[in-house]
Amino acid sequence: MWTAVVMAAAMLAVVVMVATTASVGVFTTTVSGMANTIHDDGDVVSATDCDDLSGAALGGEAAPMGSGPAAFVDRFAPLAYRTGKRYGLPPEAILAQAAFESGWAMSAPQHNYFGIKVWAGCTGGATTGTQEDTGSGMVSTTATWCGYPSAQAAYDGYGAFIRSNHRYDAALQYQRDPYKYLEAIWRAGYATDGAYMAKIGPIVHQITERIKATNIIPTSDRIHFDAAAPGESGAEGAGGTVVDACSTQAATAVAAGKVGGAPENAHDYSWMCSTTGVCRDGDGFSGDRIKYPHNVGRYQCVWYAWNRLGMIHGLDGWDWVLGNGGDIARNLSGKPGWTVDATPHAGDGISQVGGALGGAPPYGHVAVVEEVQTSGDGWRIRISEGNYGTGGNGAWTGYNSRWLTQSQFTGAGNVFFRYNGWKK
Repeated sequence: MWTAVVMAAAMLAVVVMVATTASVGVFTTTVSGMANTIHDDGDVVSATDCDDLSGAALGGEAAPMGSGPAAFVDRFAPLAYRTGKRYGLPPEAILAQAAFESGWAMSAPQHNYFGIKVWAGCTGGATTGTQEDTGSGMVSTTATWCGYPSAQAAYDGYGAFIRSNHRYDAALQYQRDPYKYLEAIWRAGYATDGAYMAKIGPIVHQITERIKATNIIPTSDRIHFDAAAPGESGAEGAGGTVVDACSTQAATAVAAGKVGGAPENAHDYSWMCSTTGVCRDGDGFSGDRIKYPHNVGRYQCVWYAWNRLGMIHGLDGWDWVLGNGGDIARNLSGKPGWTVDATPHAGDGISQVGGALGGAPPYGHVAVVEEVQTSGDGWRIRISEGNYGTGGNGAWTGYNSRWLTQSQFTGAGNVFFRYNGWKK
């Protein structure tokens, strides 16, 4: 398991000054350079909305840095909308945190607008000095921050970060109330500044007024979120996956294919012997032929999935991420070099909590897509997996392979993952 830590919200004085003194009156201008506004019109994003979420509007790179609150909202609102809709988070709160942490985009090294420290879902960026509130005063320290290739990646990374950390689960019920959402994640430890809400509250107000004045995106009370709040009908809650309805790889565009090598009628791992050296019970936890050598509960599903993906795609040029079986797709969402979507390919990994894969919360399950078949009724996949039917004890006899149908993944969202550099 991994523990994510984030930057304290007590930023440089200029950030606080801008955040607490900027006048609501700056929102008298109109949006310029935006071809369309974004409208939310149903349970999934329409084709028009996906057009609005492309090009310059989605890239969010045209406006100059530090142009002020109005330009900040016009520049980043489409990104916040996309991330908020996908991950079930209020866009006003997303924008407010980005504005507060970056000083209205005046300081965002390597596109880190949210002040997030390095965790399993991002690569390392700059290491700088910062200050944190210990409860008895501010102390100086250093930290290494996440680095992102673009503003879009940074916003997606924020959504993945919040959804991947169960400490923020309580905040997810406030997807339509940015103030309560921010208070919940502050109390969960996102910021150590005791005056965080007093400082960020006025920013939320400014941003909301700008959104209402321009109608550039819907306010959170009018959005049909792809990831529902915990307890809502059809929601998977904090432990579930989310759907990016504007994915360019729709679930209907599935190609048949087969990897080969993993048997269907075996129930231990000895078939891996010639490739990995896993020949008998006790093998597989050391050696340079193993991708994932960690003996965490013996032959668990995570151990099997990463090693099987290494058998298929080779051991070099990519690496696994930490997380329980059901966490892996979420942990990879927004991570540079990886794609996570709803479209199965032979050689993919597949990660889910409950659903077709099974795996009780909070651990879930991870497996490998061995074969994809298509027909007029949709697709079906054959998976191979570890720790199946063993009571969770990682037995040597836990290898399994089975078929699953497209209908079993209705509403599952983005559960298939692959590294973009894999050849197969």
